[in-house]
Amino acid sequence: MKDNFIKQNYVLFINSFKKINLKFFLILAFDILFYFIFMQIGNFFIKIIEKKAANVDLTQNLLGLNQQAAAGLLGSVRGFFFFLIFSAILFLLLMVINWSIFKGLIWTITANKKFNFNFLKKFFLLNLVWLPFWFLLIFLFAVIINPATAPILMIITVITAFYFTNILYPLFLRDNKLRKIKEAFKLGIKKIHYFIVPYAVIGVLFYIISKAYSLIAANIGLNPNVFFGILLVFIAWARYYFVEIVGSLSK
Repeated sequence: MKDNFIKQNYVLFINSFKKINLKFFLILAFDILFYFIFMQIGNFFIKIIEKKAANVDLTQNLLGLNQQAAAGLLGSVRGFFFFLIFSAILFLLLMVINWSIFKGLIWTITANKKFNFNFLKKFFLLNLVWLPFWFLLIFLFAVIINPATAPILMIITVITAFYFTNILYPLFLRDNKLRKIKEAFKLGIKKIHYFIVPYAVIGVLFYIISKAYSLIAANIGLNPNVFFGILLVFIAWARYYFVEIVGSLSK
């Protein structure tokens, strides 16, 4: 039984490399575009928030203000608060669109599935439920939980989101149903022991690559962007591995 388990994981690991073809470079290009657009949208929102914040003057003596000036300041603060909420919602919506387009392209190429408008529409709806759920959870931990323990819970949440997302997407690629969310949680919890070896393999490989890069960078002085490129390649391969793993567990 143990030998079969090890053999099966070895086959899945080898198959993850066999599935890679020239479209791998297309995956890398889409990933770079995704992060580029993410940074551009993020910088745009930061600039407009900074510009809006500059119009709210909180440096004045609040006790020395007359009723009209105090009301004006209160209105500015209230307006800025609602602007922040609106900006956060709009930013999240744009991120879901950006994520759905490029990650949809990436995952369909990885799993050798068709990317069309029908898939994009359903994938967008999936992410409209999935991504805000995790963002909201992280936000709640950041503002409600004790500051000493909040970072730990936020990291655990990010790891959990990463774990279930890499189960959900391969499942969703089969028939594009929202109910795959429930199936992803069920598979991820009931068969968590089947993911231990693959994640151990991923962890060991990443450790070896990181150490090798550190040694080379220390002697040559590589540009930091080189490691970002290596990381994109590693993540792209990991997707092939997850498709193989989830496919073998959900037959």
